[in-house]
Parts: sequence; structure tokens; C-alpha cells
Amino acid sequence: MMTRGTYCAKTVKEKVEILREVDQGKSSKYEIARKHGIPPSMLSTYIRNRTAIENAYEAEDIGASEKRLRTAKFLELESALIIWVKEMSQEYRIEPPYHGQDSRFRYALEH
Repeated sequence: MMTRGTYCAKTVKEKVEILREVDQGKSSKYEIARKHGIPPSMLSTYIRNRTAIENAYEAEDIGASEKRLRTAKFLELESALIIWVKEMSQEYRIEPPYHGQDSRFRYALEH
């Protein structure tokens, strides 16, 4: 029985670089896939989804360092939540003795 190899998701920037390498045509698709440590079927998926990958790379809502092409279902809610978390983290700081799974409960009980 064959074992599955380790999977390492590529960022949008890496996917665009791989697609540009395919466009240059200096090596075969198999060699490009092997060089980047992905199966040839994954390279075919990148080629099939080329427009979505390139649009995501150029768009502002998905960064080049993202690994998935998903955006939030509720963009306004997510941006408001991010702002709230940043504001709350400036106001309340959790000190090192409280780093743990139940740190938020300890902090709430002590303050």
C-alpha cells in the first residue's frame, strides 16, 4: 500500500510563479511539478484555475501570502471583528503567567 506524501499548500504568489515557469516552456510540466514538490495533477489544477489564481494575486482582498482563494462570507462583519480584536488587544494585555488553554477564564476572574 502506498503512503500519501506530505502536503504543503502553496501561497498565491508561489502558484503564480509556477504558472509563469510553465509559460516559459523551458522544462516539461512533470519536471516543473517535481522541482516545486507538487504532484503533476496539482500542477494541472493550477493551470485549470489560472484565471482565478492570477485574479486573486492582483486583487486587494486576497493577499499574495494567502494559501486559499476564499474570501469572507460577510466581509463587513469580518473587518469590524478585526478592528474590534485589535482595539481590545491594545486595552487588555494577557501577561505570560496566563498563557494557557484557559487563560481567558483566569483573566476574566481576576479582573
